[in-house]
Amino acid sequence: MIVVFTRAPILGKVKTRLAATIGEAGALNVHRALVEQAMQAVRASTLDFAVACDSEDGMFAVAEWLDALVFAQRGADLGDRMLHALMVGLEGDDRAMVIGSDIPFLTPEILVTADTMLEEYDVVIGPSIDGGFYCIGVSGPHIDMFRGVEWSTPNVLRRTLENCEKLRLNVGILPELLDVDTHEDLQAAIEDTPPSHIAIGSMLRSLSVLSVLVLLLCLPCIVTAQGGWIKKPGEGFVQVSGQTLSTSSAYDLQGVKTTTEPFTNRSINLYGEVGILPNFMAVVGMPVYRSSAFASQPSASGIGDVVLGLRCGILTEDWPIAAGLTFEIPTGNARATDGVHRLPTGDEELNAWLNVGISHSFWPTSAYIMADVGYNVRGLAVSSFIQQFDGGKFTNQYRLFVKAGYEVVTHAWVNISVYRLGTAGTPLAGRFSFNGLGEGVEYNAWDLGGSYSFETWTLTADLSSAFTAPRAIYGGVNIIVGIMKQF
Repeated sequence: MIVVFTRAPILGKVKTRLAATIGEAGALNVHRALVEQAMQAVRASTLDFAVACDSEDGMFAVAEWLDALVFAQRGADLGDRMLHALMVGLEGDDRAMVIGSDIPFLTPEILVTADTMLEEYDVVIGPSIDGGFYCIGVSGPHIDMFRGVEWSTPNVLRRTLENCEKLRLNVGILPELLDVDTHEDLQAAIEDTPPSHIAIGSMLRSLSVLSVLVLLLCLPCIVTAQGGWIKKPGEGFVQVSGQTLSTSSAYDLQGVKTTTEPFTNRSINLYGEVGILPNFMAVVGMPVYRSSAFASQPSASGIGDVVLGLRCGILTEDWPIAAGLTFEIPTGNARATDGVHRLPTGDEELNAWLNVGISHSFWPTSAYIMADVGYNVRGLAVSSFIQQFDGGKFTNQYRLFVKAGYEVVTHAWVNISVYRLGTAGTPLAGRFSFNGLGEGVEYNAWDLGGSYSFETWTLTADLSSAFTAPRAIYGGVNIIVGIMKQF
């Protein structure tokens, strides 16, 4: 009989070493996925099995979750509990084995091999990479097998083998496997996934990818929403993206459409996020090049408005929530012109965005959803040029943003977003406004994107456009491509 050792799926009570890095909710998700994968291997072996739960209080929940026979572990330490479980297994069989439930590459073949080896050996052990073991099987009761073993140390396997030698027990050794206790173990499982374990590897990988893929850029004039995930200190990413829009459709402050000569807007954007303190993350964005042009005129170009922000994690549970303050620094040029038209690269005002976001990973399903709401307090400081337009005043703005993603194949994601940028009040004519900059810009838009990750790099591509008549902006389909480097 196989006895699966596990803990009840209780937030904060499982994978505590891993939780110190990825949070309690993430650790619970990892625990669930690993236990379910182990149970798949056990069931596929066709051997009899039961589950040993760490507490009587959690037995019912585990039995309902795994649809299995469950009993409570008994004993003062891990050795006593395993001996008790082995004795339970031997009650109805002439051989029994205890296995861990955090072994991502455990297979039915290994379990069948262990059972077969017990016909020849007194003890069968499956070593784990950390110096312990993921499986121990016996063909009879050996009550002194764990005497003097110091548990949760690198000497567990060595001391157990020494005890078996003293007891003159014939020992068979299974293949060495990885068990997942720490973030390093999890990363090793992600990076070393063999072809026969693509499913569990994909699930583990999705957790790492989701902690990084918190955005694909939408329209270049939007302060990017980050949802509720916060980078750990020293971790983050940098992204370079290019955007292009070609159109002949212009919308005024009332949303009335006019047809112009062909107009093109292009930009190259840098964006980065980095954890600076526990639960604090810095955000930096820079449109290093922004160009606008009509077909009959030369282009006007320059740097856009730099974005600097700080984001703080408020909740880190299954639905993490974060809040942030982001400033758009007036580094762009509102006076840029092609000689005929004003084609600004910025609005020369200081914007202060207040944001609150929430995210959720559906792991082990490779999917996520995130949402963000923001409010822009405008006109904190403006240039003398902008002050010519109704004293440099602007109506405040708000933004609503919802995004969902799904990993269609390993490393490849499809993302869809819906968002609204609106004016918090009545926009007024006579104020500075052009091409998504300044007064009265509004739109309801969609974004369809995809990404592909390899090692620490991610390629992204998006299409984005308004689905209702926008205001004070040129309308059309934005094409955005980018590359992201994780660190």
